[in-house]
Amino acid sequence: MINKPNNSITYDKKEAIGKSIIYHGKHNDRIYISHLDVDDYSEVINRVDSLIKQEHYTKIFAKTPAHLEHNFSKNGFIPEGTIPNYYNGQSDVLFMCKYFSPERKFLSTQNKEKIDKIITLTETKIKKEPNKQSVKISDLNLNQMDALAQLYRDVFPSYPFPIFESSYLQQSLDSCYYYGVYDKNQLVAAASSEVNVEESSAEMTDFATLSSYRGQGFAFELLKEMERNMSRLGIKTVYTIARAISPGMNITFSKNAYSYGGLLVNNTNIGGQIESMNIWYKHL
Repeated sequence: MINKPNNSITYDKKEAIGKSIIYHGKHNDRIYISHLDVDDYSEVINRVDSLIKQEHYTKIFAKTPAHLEHNFSKNGFIPEGTIPNYYNGQSDVLFMCKYFSPERKFLSTQNKEKIDKIITLTETKIKKEPNKQSVKISDLNLNQMDALAQLYRDVFPSYPFPIFESSYLQQSLDSCYYYGVYDKNQLVAAASSEVNVEESSAEMTDFATLSSYRGQGFAFELLKEMERNMSRLGIKTVYTIARAISPGMNITFSKNAYSYGGLLVNNTNIGGQIESMNIWYKHL
């Protein structure tokens, strides 16, 4: 069965505040401080406070240098995850969150048990490569963005960013490297590395495989190729924010020697609903 994403979605708005970047909107029902310049801290906090009053979002999710933890804590934020030595291989990043709804802040007992079982499962998997397969990974360029958007529409009922639109994917090529697996002329699996040169980091994200091609290790092979390319670019830290209830993706990163960095509770609109996300990271 092919998923049909909601074409009427209004995705979160990107907003620059000085040198900092935030996203906000009802799609994820949150504010995401995705890049924070230290000099912008007060202005950013004032802006997100204003947005909360105007729009009544239920969560703020901030990616911030660890030395600002006290500042965020004073404003009611709590840490949900961390990546050590994230900034240029030297200083830590924290994922600080603030909630405005009890339902958003807490996991159901059923979800917590499922997420805990998946983390336990990742710990039992041997961290080594599976048997080598003859999987050819292709770099995807501007000409493949229509096919990539179609793949994402076929795989995901919803997604936090507008990857169902080829125009968005085309615009992202200045910072994203896309990779794919083809069966003859059909794109059957893909993923991307979103690079931040200033931080010497890359988010390994947007993994998707058509349902009829799953179980063949494509995500693992994509990840290995992405790491090789990031290493060649001089990137020091790679990480992902993976669906906490997805055993396959969490195991893929764990088996590839990624470390667990924390759980972002009820964080992201993906798979048709707001879901919790696990942080995994690795130093190259």
